[in-house]
Amino acid sequence: MARIKEKTKLNAREKLYNLLKDRSWHSYKELFDVAGVRYSARIFELKKFGHQIESRELKGGPGKEYKLV
Repeated sequence: MARIKEKTKLNAREKLYNLLKDRSWHSYKELFDVAGVRYSARIFELKKFGHQIESRELKGGPGKEYKLV
């Protein structure tokens, strides 16, 4: 009989959502640390599933920061 492996590991999109769900601003570095190099693809996926995510230029440096609205 085959065992069904329980899902215990979150995928990158779920990790990114868990970071953003506090509705605070998060830098691109934080998103990269959680979701990896393709964090922008994960943002696109979240938007495709109906989540509204805002972005703005990062104060004092290059890059952006993001938040769930």
